[in-house]
Amino acid sequence: MINSWLKIFLWNLKKRPLYPLINTLGLTLGITCFIMVILFVSKELSYEKWNPNLEHIYRPIRLFDNGEVWTTSPGIMVKTAKEQLPELEDAMMMNWMGSILFNSDGKKLMKGAMGTTPNFFDFYPYPFKYGTKENLFKNENELVLSDTFAYELFGDTNPVGKTIEALFRNEPITYLITGVYTTKGYPSETQPAILKLIKKTDNMDHWGNFNYMALFKLHPGTDIGSFISKFDKFYDENTYKSWGISWEEYLKGKEERMSIENLGDIHLFSKAHKGKGANTIFILSLLAFLILVISS
Repeated sequence: MINSWLKIFLWNLKKRPLYPLINTLGLTLGITCFIMVILFVSKELSYEKWNPNLEHIYRPIRLFDNGEVWTTSPGIMVKTAKEQLPELEDAMMMNWMGSILFNSDGKKLMKGAMGTTPNFFDFYPYPFKYGTKENLFKNENELVLSDTFAYELFGDTNPVGKTIEALFRNEPITYLITGVYTTKGYPSETQPAILKLIKKTDNMDHWGNFNYMALFKLHPGTDIGSFISKFDKFYDENTYKSWGISWEEYLKGKEERMSIENLGDIHLFSKAHKGKGANTIFILSLLAFLILVISS
C-alpha cells in the first residue's frame, strides 16, 4: 500500500511539480496566521491578570439611562468613600496632568504625566527596576518613571536620586527621580511613562466634577451586588446635600446610577466598550479557526 501511495505521489509530482509546494506553503501560511492571531488574543486577555489583588479592585462607573457610561469620578468621592463605606480597604485616584518637556544632556523629550495619590503601587504592584515603592510621592517635584521612558532619558544608568530640568505648563522646574518601575511582562491599561503626586485643586471637592480616574479595593468577602446598591445610595446622599436641594428634587432629576466594574474587565469587557472588546476577541478567535481549517 505504501508503494502505491509513493507511486501516486511521484506521478502527481511529475505531472504537477508545483502542487505539493503550493499545498505546503498554504498550510504553513495558515498555521502561521493561526498562531499569530492566537498570540494576539492571548495577550489581549492577559491584561491585569498578573495583579495579585485583581479580584478585589474595582473602578467606579456612572451608568446613564440613555446607555452612556462615564468611567471617571469626582475627586471628593474617593476621600469620602474611604470614610463612609466600611467595605473599602483602600481607594485611590489618578488624572492626566499634561505633558512635561525634559532636557536631558541637550536631548529634549516630551511625555504626558499622570498625577496619582501616593498609594498607586498598592493597586498596581509593578516591580521596581530602580528604587522601591516606599517613600514615594512626597511632593510634586518627585517623579517615578516607567523603565522604557527612563531608558529614553538616562540610558542604562540608574536615575534614582538624580535631578533633571524640565518645563511643565510653561514653568521651569527641577524634578527628582525617586523610582523606576518595570512594565515588560505586566500588561495593563495603566502604564504611564511618568507618575507624580496629584495636585489638589479647588474643583477636586466638587461632587459634580467627574475628572478623575478612581479605583476601590474591597475587603475580601464583600458582596458585590449589595455594595453596588450601597455605593449608589452613598453617592446620591452626598451629592444632593452638596447641591443644596431637597431629596425629592434630586430624585426627580436623577437619570443615572453609580456602579463598579472589576479592574480585569476594563481592557476588553468594560461597560463603556458596549461589547466591542468581547466581539473583537470572538471574531478573531473564529477567524483563526477558519484559517486553520481552510489551509489544511
